[in-house]
Amino acid sequence: MADDTFDDGDSTGAGLRGKLEAALKENATLRTEVVKTRASELISTNGYKHVTVEDLAGVGLDELPTKAAELEESKAKSTESTVRSLLASKGLEGDALDAAVADLIGPSPDKANTAALDRIRSIGKVPGTAPDKQPDPTLFGPAKIRAAIGASKR
Repeated sequence: MADDTFDDGDSTGAGLRGKLEAALKENATLRTEVVKTRASELISTNGYKHVTVEDLAGVGLDELPTKAAELEESKAKSTESTVRSLLASKGLEGDALDAAVADLIGPSPDKANTAALDRIRSIGKVPGTAPDKQPDPTLFGPAKIRAAIGASKR
């Protein structure tokens, strides 16, 4: 609705109900988009291979991290179980089976080197404090550019 003004003088109950329904629909759409964005960010940050954004549709924002971790663990176990049973049906067993499973899907999540993953995640972090958000209004031209990138005022 383009008309955002509220005029209670000549609005009917049906008109107000229509405005409410339109606002609720827009709110639900925006909430879905926020959940998709946060889920995508969570999946990429944690390196989840088995969880998709669609798996987390309808989950509340506060429940996203725990639900994503649960889904990743259960899907990883399911995938490993399926691959293990397929390779076992081909005649592999024991250490050869374990090696073939690890070769196909990688090490199980509980055997992953978490220290290495933490080092990889820390590479992308920039140390230090963020510059002031409000630029100095007295600066112009090159001085303003130098101030924006944190260089000295020469």
